Amino acid sequence: METSIYYVILLVSVSLYAYLLLHNIGQGFLSRERAIYARFIAFMIASLAFSLTDFQLYSIEKQPNPMVGLFTNVTFLLTSICSVLFVDILNLSLKLGLERLPKMLWGATGVQVLLLPFGIINSNELETTYTAFTGTYYIKNAPTLLGTVFTLLYLLSYLWTSIRVFGGWKRYEADDKIFVMCLAIMPALIVVDVLVYYRVIDFMSTWNLTYMLVAVAVSFRLNAQIHQLANHLEKANYDLQDAYQQMVEQERMSTVGQIVRGIVHDLKNFFNNVQSMADLGVMRLQKDPAFNSLKYFENIGKSTRHAHEYLLELLEMTGSEGGAVDLQPIRPAEIIDEVVRLSGARFVHPPIEVANDIPRELTFNGDKRLLTQLFLNLTMNAMQALRSWQGEHKIEYIWQRDDEKTILILRDTGPGMPEEVSQHLFEHSVSTRKGGTGIGLMLVKRALDKHEASVEVNSAHGQGTAFVMTFPSSPQMQPVQAAVVPGQQAKVA
Repeated sequence: METSIYYVILLVSVSLYAYLLLHNIGQGFLSRERAIYARFIAFMIASLAFSLTDFQLYSIEKQPNPMVGLFTNVTFLLTSICSVLFVDILNLSLKLGLERLPKMLWGATGVQVLLLPFGIINSNELETTYTAFTGTYYIKNAPTLLGTVFTLLYLLSYLWTSIRVFGGWKRYEADDKIFVMCLAIMPALIVVDVLVYYRVIDFMSTWNLTYMLVAVAVSFRLNAQIHQLANHLEKANYDLQDAYQQMVEQERMSTVGQIVRGIVHDLKNFFNNVQSMADLGVMRLQKDPAFNSLKYFENIGKSTRHAHEYLLELLEMTGSEGGAVDLQPIRPAEIIDEVVRLSGARFVHPPIEVANDIPRELTFNGDKRLLTQLFLNLTMNAMQALRSWQGEHKIEYIWQRDDEKTILILRDTGPGMPEEVSQHLFEHSVSTRKGGTGIGLMLVKRALDKHEASVEVNSAHGQGTAFVMTFPSSPQMQPVQAAVVPGQQAKVA
């Protein structure tokens, strides 16, 4: 019955070390203290090896294991390695300031490795101790005087480090205090082991229990740090999301600011023109009371109408006005004619040719008001690009034959657009001209969306730009009725 106690202790220690080893190898990569983790993993490997080799020195009978000398030396060396790793781990974890002690102990361990094979540390004389607690004999090679010195050196280093650990209680953080509390029983185990080693009391060796306690305590602390790190990462993630939302809001406000500045600039131009015409008309009237001011009033009225239309377009864009789409059979060629007249393309310098190559017979279902807005904005943008262009000045409207959809193309011979502009052309604040607000293109996109139509932009440097607009309504060819000249009768076919 007594013997089974040691078997249970061996099974528990081996299982515990194996579990902690597998568990913490993966956790070590997540920890911010990888150096401590590396030493901890080495400590568990050495502790696991110690448990297995030390077990070979226990026997129910007095007959020793034939390999007793080898197992004694290996156990002695593993005890030293575990002691040094323990001191090193605590020194790094709790910042004890014992940098010289681990170095000294590692040096002593290196000397052991050199001396152990020659019987200088452990003699060839067997030492047999019966332990009533386990009901077994503990048979090993008896230590020499030098071996006893080495043993006391490691035991005292172990004990001194423990005293330093508990002496720094006040400066520890919460997780370190829990870690130290887990080690509270360790000094008692060390004292017991010293007494057992010198046969003052009859008890089993407590090295194994000490190692188990250290392994559990260090594992607890490192995993607590992993948990704390996970909490910090979660908080950092929330903070990052908040910062992202603030950035999006700032970007939105910046975009709104750009649009507002563009609107103010455009309206300022309208009203500057009105003011200039009014001031000039007053001056002319003061000098010449018979002056005919009709032309000035017409220009003032034209500018105010443009400003009014501009504001209506803004309201349309924001959805403040405007109802459902009024889809009716329309002739795109007639809308293009109206757009050409409104644009004044032939009056600019140099004049711009606008070719309307869409068949007069072509009809499809659309909203005349929205399509006029769409084609006018695209035409004005094309004219703006052509004004400073040294090549051909031409805008062309084309119908691409398709039985199921209506495909209309606006193509100009201007300088074209960079790819980074054409790919994002219908996004907020993107404009094809310097200082533009992008409102015109936003209105174009809105008109297309209202018709559930798509647009493809084909542009290359120096080769012009083409807008390919595809409307879901199928095209129809309706004959155009000939206009009847007043005073004459229409000819009957």
